[in-house]
Amino acid sequence: MFSTAIATFFIRDMRDGQFSPIHIFSVMTLIGVPLALWMARMRVMSHARAMIGLYIGLVIAGVTAIAPGRLIWDMFFG
Repeated sequence: MFSTAIATFFIRDMRDGQFSPIHIFSVMTLIGVPLALWMARMRVMSHARAMIGLYIGLVIAGVTAIAPGRLIWDMFFG
């Protein structure tokens, strides 16, 4: 998850080199994964909540990436 979040910063072809709003989830992941690992060492329930939040962010990013009008939509349905 962490390495994929880093890789997304190199994907900027669709907006003329600009970051898209989906990159917000990459930043959240880069902050959330180390935080969740730290919480796993301290308190188990906080770790679980952090991981659930990261998963929900992943799902939202995936849904917005496959939205109509996006490149992935055109690849599968266009």
